[in-house]
Amino acid sequence: SMTRLAALLALPALLFACNDSDPAPTESAKGAEESPLTDYEADSKADSWRSPTAHGELLPGTTSSARLHADELFHAWTMTLTDAAKIDLAITSADANLDTVAYLYRQDPETGRWGRYIAKNDDANDTVFSQISHDAKAGTYRLMVKGFKRALRGNFGVAYTCEGAGCPSADPIAPSIEYGPYSAACGDQIRDILLSEVQGDGNNSVAVKEIDTLPPLQRAAAEWFIQSALEWADESDLEDTDLEITSTNLAGGSLIDVTTGSDWSFSYLFDVDGHLRIQYFHDQSPYAEFFCPEGETAVDEPDENCAGGMMGNLPHRAEDIKAVTAGDVSDEQAHLVAMGEAAYRLDTGATGALTWTMNAWESDYTGGGAQMTVEAEGEPTIRYWMGGDNWDGLVYFSEKGDALTTRCVSLADLE
Repeated sequence: SMTRLAALLALPALLFACNDSDPAPTESAKGAEESPLTDYEADSKADSWRSPTAHGELLPGTTSSARLHADELFHAWTMTLTDAAKIDLAITSADANLDTVAYLYRQDPETGRWGRYIAKNDDANDTVFSQISHDAKAGTYRLMVKGFKRALRGNFGVAYTCEGAGCPSADPIAPSIEYGPYSAACGDQIRDILLSEVQGDGNNSVAVKEIDTLPPLQRAAAEWFIQSALEWADESDLEDTDLEITSTNLAGGSLIDVTTGSDWSFSYLFDVDGHLRIQYFHDQSPYAEFFCPEGETAVDEPDENCAGGMMGNLPHRAEDIKAVTAGDVSDEQAHLVAMGEAAYRLDTGATGALTWTMNAWESDYTGGGAQMTVEAEGEPTIRYWMGGDNWDGLVYFSEKGDALTTRCVSLADLE
């Protein structure tokens, strides 16, 4: 069963308050807001007011999570309206007293520039959290969030609601298409999605009968879930069932987990166009289904353990990576090291000493995930992506030169 949902709880929404009249840093009993335009003026800075951490499109009814830390002090989301609408953006926090400041911009449709902010809020309703409510017209908007002081660190979320004709449709974004067999090209696309950068996440809790209120991809995942659940349950039994839905937004697509909290748990991998690529059922007897474009030559599918392991162990945030050296390998990581070394010896025929570097991260699955680069004298350098423990550990992918290959092999397969 999944623990990702337990780790990402819905963040409480706040009563709205808004003050968009004063462009200067706020002066109050807590001191002055540290001005990003004074301290971070260079466009070239990787993390700055002009070059923030971009989390992509924010969808109504979702909460997107982010974290203030040394390398990501400025965060941005975009919203698109096709007509007039009232938007509400509530900054919530999983960490007590994380003082945020929120700014809202509208993009100039002719120049593409954001210009001066059109709304700003520091402390909403006598809290340290920010919230902006704005009557908006059609256009593209950007929400910027930073800490009141640069030294502030912690997790926060952005809860977005939208009312009016211009709000994004609740209809699933991907049209119904005909699916073909698993193919090498489909496998490559799945790999690229899973190895792409995590850009944000969000979660919702909703009754089955209310899934029409969900944002597009979450609704699509819920519909797939219901279709599968009807194989075991009557529709009348499902009607009042609550679904817990968690989204991990990747640069190449989305990973969405849907569970009833006890009986059934599914994971869905969508491509960037909203087409389903994997449906995975979490159980003592798990199964995976692949949904690939038509017209490609069929090849053998990865087994269900590999599909589940890839989806559970590979997506991660850059800030969660920890370098692992030979002197600080944990018991679980020792199995990953053994797999990487065995894979390298099989791939190259090397018999002498090996050198390696490893970056590892925790996941909701036992053992976590890792990227290991291995080399030996006179042999090529090969990089491996792997995860799991000594029970279900697998090497998922390898990269030699420009060639990325799907592997799905265990230590026993490699020895």
